[in-house]
Amino acid sequence: MSIRTPLAAATVAVGLVAALAPTAQAAPRAGIQGDTQVIADCQHATQVPRKVLSACGDADEYARITDWRSWTRHQARGSGTLVVNDCEPTCAAGTFRRYPATFSLHRVRTGPTGTRLFTRLGVTWVQGGEQRNTTLPLPTAPLGG
Repeated sequence: MSIRTPLAAATVAVGLVAALAPTAQAAPRAGIQGDTQVIADCQHATQVPRKVLSACGDADEYARITDWRSWTRHQARGSGTLVVNDCEPTCAAGTFRRYPATFSLHRVRTGPTGTRLFTRLGVTWVQGGEQRNTTLPLPTAPLGG
């Protein structure tokens, strides 16, 4: 899945990805509870990951979460950095830009193995002095599974 967001005067093609090893987990805070997981790396269901990817394949954007403020059966909230390739002049030659951001995981569905999974990633960040928001779909089954 790709989304488009303005970066300066250019439009940037972005897509959350993965073909990575299992993501490391951020240290949970006292508010972490519930058994809902997220497929954060397109391969493994986990809780409190440090990195969350949405689309599998191009590594142009990802959420790096450094602080999970809450994790319940229905929603998770955290903060960290949105990392985006500006794809200028092409995605292969682009520069990765970083934006402080807040993240929410929501829209719980039951996965193919019966695991409760978050299926949406909400992102809020400031770019060019303007607050931006988007919601991205997340995998509902591990890649190849």
